[in-house]
Amino acid sequence: MNIQSIVLLFICFVYRISASSFKCVDGGSGQICFCAGSVYYGRKYLSGTSGTETDLTTIQTFTYYVQTNIANSIECSNSVFGNPAPGYTKHCICDGVYTGTVSPTFVPSVVPSVVPSVEPSVVPSVEPSVVPSVEPSVVPSVVPSVQPSV
Repeated sequence: MNIQSIVLLFICFVYRISASSFKCVDGGSGQICFCAGSVYYGRKYLSGTSGTETDLTTIQTFTYYVQTNIANSIECSNSVFGNPAPGYTKHCICDGVYTGTVSPTFVPSVVPSVVPSVEPSVVPSVEPSVVPSVEPSVVPSVVPSVQPSV
């Protein structure tokens, strides 16, 4: 894990403490909802296909909606969630943290460098400093002889 990932995770964690729900995308269009948390797919308007838009609290009062937990993103469409409210325009609401690539609130303006700026000054040697002697320093005075037994 690099420093950028750690910074982003920390920012998301801090934001998650005070996160609230927000409209991700309109449903039926195949657009992607970028969210880490619970995504609710349900009626966009109180009635039919226009009028006052619903929020998370309102969607949760309806009988028909779909809720799923995700870590990053999900397509907001009937093909993914099914059709919880036939005849109604739908949208996705995230109860969590925005995880998209463009977010002026969450992108750090300065990213620290992880590349070392100083080269090592000592290079290890591959040659040993002491060469061992191969000649014995003491020669035995008596050489044992071995006789085969019969």
